[in-house]
Amino acid sequence: MVSFSKYRELPPLLDSHIHLTHDTDGMYPDHFHYFTNSASPDGWSSILAIDNNQVFSFLGIHPECGSGPIDDIGWEVHLKELEGFAKSQPIGIGECGIDNRYYQSFTKFEQHQLLQQQLRLAERYSLPITLHHVHAAEMIISSLKNERLTTRFMLHGFYGSKQTAKRILDLGGFLSISPNLLRSKEKFSQLVSYIPNDRLLVETDYPYTYIPAEWEDYSYAEVLYTWYETIAKARVIDIHALLDIVQSNGKILTNTPLDRRSII
Repeated sequence: MVSFSKYRELPPLLDSHIHLTHDTDGMYPDHFHYFTNSASPDGWSSILAIDNNQVFSFLGIHPECGSGPIDDIGWEVHLKELEGFAKSQPIGIGECGIDNRYYQSFTKFEQHQLLQQQLRLAERYSLPITLHHVHAAEMIISSLKNERLTTRFMLHGFYGSKQTAKRILDLGGFLSISPNLLRSKEKFSQLVSYIPNDRLLVETDYPYTYIPAEWEDYSYAEVLYTWYETIAKARVIDIHALLDIVQSNGKILTNTPLDRRSII
């Protein structure tokens, strides 16, 4: 990653879900914090090759990519490889989950089985988890309950109802919100004020993020900062208070130091 001096006036921000190995071209300031995620085993080595102590890596098999390992060399080989990484270095598991858009190529049952194995791996080694779901909240919640997780987890890009949010919060989860929430003013208004301070995370899911029309000319850094500003305004708090809240939650989730003041 390359640092750009024009972004040095921005305080260090945490992006709690991003894909740093995609289309970087030096767009990500190196004084920010990042929780970077993989979608498939093909991306694990690229993520682990990122040499920056501001980056925390999550390795997993996304529902979109789950059918590949089945047709290739099988889940078990990849999961053993993942376990090897879990034993040797600080990582998280993810992103993993369930997505009904891929049921034709990767059935609901198969997705559930792969999710369970990744949840159990995370629990075995006390690793944080990043979860993805599309129209599968009931199955995700059921899986979390059945596995009786004690490790930390978050749902990334949360776009569900307040009722679903409450059920996740009751299980001890964090909720990470992205600009995608701005697609619905009503949902944004409900959720942004509902998530408690000690469970809130902020992400872009870059480069897959939704960009509002008025942000289309913004750089990555400007998108993330404007998203923080938008959340802070809606929660009626100072943006620096929000930065501290999110940094604190990120530290708890990953059990790593994320003190933004030490690197300003």
